[in-house]
Amino acid sequence: MMAENLAEKSGILIVGAGAMGLVAGCHLQLAGAEITFLVRPERVEAAARPKTLYCYDNAALKTFSAIKVISDATEISSSSFAYVIVTLDGFTSREPEGVSLLQQIGMSIRDGSTCVIIGGIGVGLHDFYCAAMELPEARVLNGALGLLCHVVKGFPLPAHQPTDSIVLSKAELAYRHINKYGFTLDDNNPEAAARFARLYDASEVSRCHILPRQEFAMMTKVMFPVFAASELLGWPRARDLDADPELWALAVHAVQEVQGLDEHGPIGKTAQASLTGDSLLEMWASLESAMLPLDYAEFMKLHHGFKHRSQDIQLLRDCVDLGERQGSEMKALKQLLVRLRAEPH
Repeated sequence: MMAENLAEKSGILIVGAGAMGLVAGCHLQLAGAEITFLVRPERVEAAARPKTLYCYDNAALKTFSAIKVISDATEISSSSFAYVIVTLDGFTSREPEGVSLLQQIGMSIRDGSTCVIIGGIGVGLHDFYCAAMELPEARVLNGALGLLCHVVKGFPLPAHQPTDSIVLSKAELAYRHINKYGFTLDDNNPEAAARFARLYDASEVSRCHILPRQEFAMMTKVMFPVFAASELLGWPRARDLDADPELWALAVHAVQEVQGLDEHGPIGKTAQASLTGDSLLEMWASLESAMLPLDYAEFMKLHHGFKHRSQDIQLLRDCVDLGERQGSEMKALKQLLVRLRAEPH
């Protein structure tokens, strides 16, 4: 009954019908929410078709259907949606077209109580969204998938047991939970975050985790120096990340520099002081093991080494700029970026 009551009041608009939008939309639909996607006009027909998703957790196929799609932000009503999930990445959000879209959405929902969930990652993204959409800080939350998701066609990953390659090939998207949490929010607005989490949890196949804002900010950035080191090493398995001791030490120091940024507060300082090369290797190995049968190293190579490489580099540059403004030299991260830019890709 609780899920039904929540669903009646919780229409969700998802901006973009890529991997994040479709997986989150599928889970929210299972929870009883009415889902609407906002996509480009040329994407309407494709976005409206039923989607088949493969879940590595249980080797099962799911069908996401009855998809409502709009292509014009002027169709958004301030009373229609409890939440708008914007799946634009941090870089695209700041491009002229992205800014224009955010402004249009903000204008449509400004007079209501709709909350915006940022699905992209970037330095200073929350303040940027508030300014672009002209919304108060409390109505904008940071969010992220708590799972790995990829398109199936054109994303060749090694198949590990018990993955059924034939069943997998029937899906458009495939995903694997890192743990029981498939979505993560910060607590910038605790009440709004808790309402969303109750709705998401009603799917009964995935849960929403709420983190303190400073911890969320740190969590979404600290992996990127490791991605950079992984690329320089040829995207090895976790056990070989320290094959070049000098490079690995540089990566560990770069992670500590990111952890120590002021916006991460005391949580970041504590993490910075306790991090070691061994503990970082152990964390990476645990992730690699937990993600099976999805191949974590190959996923990262394709996702961060190719698809989002330029965005990852920009995020690291933004971390350097932010740290320098706060009085940190960010020596390790700058050296890592120099080495990364010198490598062919």
